[in-house]
Amino acid sequence: MCAFIKNVCLLLLLYITTITQFAKADLPVVDLSAQTLGQEELLEIPNSWRFYWQQYLFLGDSFAGGEPIGATLPWTTIPNKESGHPAHGFGTYALILKLPKRTEPNLALKMRRVKTAYALYIDEVLVGHTGNLANYPRPLTPPINKSGIVNIQVPIEKSEITILIHVSSMKYYRGGLDQPPQLSYVDTANASKMRDILWPAFIAGALLFMGFYHLALWIKRKTSVTSLLFSVFSVAVGTRVFFTYKLAYLMFPNLTEDTMLWCETVLAYTALPFLHLFISSSFPLDANKYITRLSWVTWVAMMIVSFGTSLYTMSRALPVFEIYFIVILFHMLYMGFVAIRRQREGAVIFTIGFIIAIFAGIHDVLFYNGTIPGLGRAIFPFGVLIFVYAQFLLHSMRFSRAYRELEILTNTLELQVQERTKELSAAHQESKKAHEETKHLSNAITNLLEDERKSIARELHDDFGQSLRAAGHFAEAISRSLNKIEQPTDELKKSIANADQIASVLIDMYHKNRDLLRRLRPEIIDTLGLESAIEELLANYRRNDFKIDFKCDANVSSLGNKEKITIYRILQEAITNILKYADTKAFTVLLTETNEQIVFAVADNGKGFDVTTARGVGLISMRERMADIGGSIEVLSAPSAGTKIIAKFPKN
Repeated sequence: MCAFIKNVCLLLLLYITTITQFAKADLPVVDLSAQTLGQEELLEIPNSWRFYWQQYLFLGDSFAGGEPIGATLPWTTIPNKESGHPAHGFGTYALILKLPKRTEPNLALKMRRVKTAYALYIDEVLVGHTGNLANYPRPLTPPINKSGIVNIQVPIEKSEITILIHVSSMKYYRGGLDQPPQLSYVDTANASKMRDILWPAFIAGALLFMGFYHLALWIKRKTSVTSLLFSVFSVAVGTRVFFTYKLAYLMFPNLTEDTMLWCETVLAYTALPFLHLFISSSFPLDANKYITRLSWVTWVAMMIVSFGTSLYTMSRALPVFEIYFIVILFHMLYMGFVAIRRQREGAVIFTIGFIIAIFAGIHDVLFYNGTIPGLGRAIFPFGVLIFVYAQFLLHSMRFSRAYRELEILTNTLELQVQERTKELSAAHQESKKAHEETKHLSNAITNLLEDERKSIARELHDDFGQSLRAAGHFAEAISRSLNKIEQPTDELKKSIANADQIASVLIDMYHKNRDLLRRLRPEIIDTLGLESAIEELLANYRRNDFKIDFKCDANVSSLGNKEKITIYRILQEAITNILKYADTKAFTVLLTETNEQIVFAVADNGKGFDVTTARGVGLISMRERMADIGGSIEVLSAPSAGTKIIAKFPKN
């Protein structure tokens, strides 16, 4: 019984081995056994795969059928009976790899440019994957490998391995391998990965720097939208490089593949329209306004699709976007050549940089399709960097020129300001000198006027006043003598009447002379003080039915003679103005003090006037008198609102 079971097991094992060998015999074999894998060597696995459309195959399955792959790898370019597979689906890439001679078992497969999700099997062992495969027959248990490098250990004595790659584009439009994997040692693959990251990181950083630099320029100046458009384009391209070359995984390890693809697509849909808008803004006279509007419409439409639909639907818009790309590509070239012909500033720099970027893009397309060997790597990011740097240089030159012109204008303005300041300073000195001279002249005139008033007052008092007084006494004496005659005649009576009249006139002239003396020289200021002088002056007007309120609560005894005379003269001038213009017989006089000032005010309830148009000599005289003692005067009035004159000067 045991022998029977043993024979059955041997037959089953032989059958399974035969089936497996038969299945594996259908696979293409890539023989690298004649080569020796160097420590720093990357061996590219040739494009000798077999592709199985809409099938996930394993070693136990039959590998009959399938389509051999020559120079192309993406399934959309694999020729078949139906002239190419649809852009949406899944499948398996398979081959047998005869390993090269090696010194250690730690090998690595470097996966390059795999569109969307994939799962990698080595001898039916799942060693790495990214994303979720559609209709997947088995669960994916290993952690997602986002570095693109899969570490495998193959014993030294093992000479071949079977590689199966399951790929799926269920969440994205188009899929498959763009480039075949590379075989190397683990350290070599990691070093190569770091080299692959270095330049994209530098390019992304440079693009982001230039973008944010011009964004800062726009925020600072906001004179033109060109800097803003260039900033959005540079930041979008730089960020897209950040996602395309998987640099985002370094900062965000938990980022999903779907999010990466979504960000990459949105940034592509943003960068191109803003590039076209930026160029149209740089050469507005050479741009077609309808195509420029098309860029705005396209960007808005793509954003609506990107944020409002699934990743797959969003990626399906790519063919429409490619048509838009072709249209604006020719339009941008057209703008560049027209701008050169019209000798626009920066047109040559723009066109050369743009052509370099176009040729770099063409190189990458042909390189990835296997049409040309190319330079061995993608160079489009370098082309974009050269183009963006050319525009950065152009705008920096424009900004530098504008800054230089502004600096020249600023320096010129500063010189003009300095010259004008000197002129104004000289004019100010002359004005100050003239003011001092005017003030000195005004003081001299005031002093001369006071001296003259004093002299006239003295003459009127000593000569004219005494003569009037004496003539009055003589007239009274004559009248008294004539009145002693008994039985005077009519002529005598007439003479007595004339003598009395003459005496009355002379006495009246004497009193008027005394009033004039008080106006010319209020001696009472010197004898009884300012307050008494004001009271006596106001008493003359009260006798003529004026209603006057006078209040004095200031210590005027400490004031100098000049200040007292100034207050008295201002009061005289104010009363004169009231008599002339106010049409009132009521006013108030106030003399008070604060901690630092003497305040003198005269207010009436008369007709008032417009102070903005008043140019009377009396007001000017009052201001000059106050300025002479270091004070100021303020006139408050309005039609039908009365007038208030407020004079202030410091205590000293």
